[in-house]
Amino acid sequence: MKRFRHLLSVISIPLLAVTLLAGCPQAPVPTSGPADAARVTDLTAGEKAALATAARAAESLSQTAGTAQAIARADELPLRQAKAFAAKPMTFGSCPAVTLTMGEQDPLVYDLTLDFGTGCAPFASSDYTCSGTVAGSLDPDAKRVTLQFADLTCNDKTLAGSVGVIYERADAGIGLTGTWNVSYSDGAGSLGVTGNGTVSYDPAATAATVSSFAGTIHGGAETWIAAMSDVLVSFRTAGSLIPSAGEITLTGENIRSITIRFDPASPTTGIVRVSLDSGPFFKATLPTSASL
Repeated sequence: MKRFRHLLSVISIPLLAVTLLAGCPQAPVPTSGPADAARVTDLTAGEKAALATAARAAESLSQTAGTAQAIARADELPLRQAKAFAAKPMTFGSCPAVTLTMGEQDPLVYDLTLDFGTGCAPFASSDYTCSGTVAGSLDPDAKRVTLQFADLTCNDKTLAGSVGVIYERADAGIGLTGTWNVSYSDGAGSLGVTGNGTVSYDPAATAATVSSFAGTIHGGAETWIAAMSDVLVSFRTAGSLIPSAGEITLTGENIRSITIRFDPASPTTGIVRVSLDSGPFFKATLPTSASL
């Protein structure tokens, strides 16, 4: 039974990723003092691109986490008691359908496939559908899950790359701590997110919270150093993957230091609060490319 609890924790990890899937010439960076609260135009073209990319990066982390949490359902299955399991794969769930097989190198490590088919609604909302497959492995003893995204598409947004996390189950859901190296593409372009962090997923609220993240975000030809703290994303609650809480900080060669704060109205209005070079916060509207 202890083994089952471990497996269930892991399956929760893929839905947590499904919950992980801009460029004109930049104007010179202003050298004046803190931004005036009423002058949103103080944002350069490069800073506006960074603003939009930051919101999309948070979306990619929440989708990968949402996908990962689906694995935790395996904890409900009597895998250790089913001796025939080594010779016959076991499939459970429907969106995604999760298939587990004994690993060839180590029978205590399971190979897994998550299949969303040609399209299904992982959050029971017809406004959010996913298709494609995700491959990976599950080590219930080490509480480790690895995922490789190749062709997972959710609402016309495609996720690729890999995630390797250690999972921990709690009353409020599942926590994932590890390394993200994913790329994300949609009609607004593509971006890459690389770094280490902790993401928690609450299945009751179908919400992902990026508790902490430190790494880089790549958008077009630009690369920004990024840090995230308590960034909350819930499509089911907000009807959008724009965060509804938390803070993201970006630094880079062609931008001033940008701190972005999200609030409960941000998913609906697209309005966030921004600080440049530690100056006073002012309201800014996310560029249309960030309307997730």
